[in-house]
Amino acid sequence: MSDKGLQAITRWMFGEQDVRALAAANRILKDLRVTEAGLRKYAGPVLFVYGEGESPSTQRYVTAARNVLGRSDIKVIPNAGHFSTPSRPEFQQAILTFLESNTDESQRSSWVITLS
Repeated sequence: MSDKGLQAITRWMFGEQDVRALAAANRILKDLRVTEAGLRKYAGPVLFVYGEGESPSTQRYVTAARNVLGRSDIKVIPNAGHFSTPSRPEFQQAILTFLESNTDESQRSSWVITLS
């Protein structure tokens, strides 16, 4: 496939998102190691967000993590899949609501938030 073809597919999949930032974020995922012991040590608030059309394996991972943590919030975005979920207003609102409910005003004063 030509570079133009790859660019067209990338635009179709990711729209106006920063594709270089997405690629950089994905490169570090291969080194991510989440263990049950590590999850048990974490005492802070947790929010899981995924699309209704997410793969069954992701849904199983979320369920397993929630079972280990013993607490968490969850938001399932209707009519969204793996790639479309972050661009949905419901996703952005879920993140903002979660952050607002788990921080105080002094922490929020430095936020720069753009909801599209």
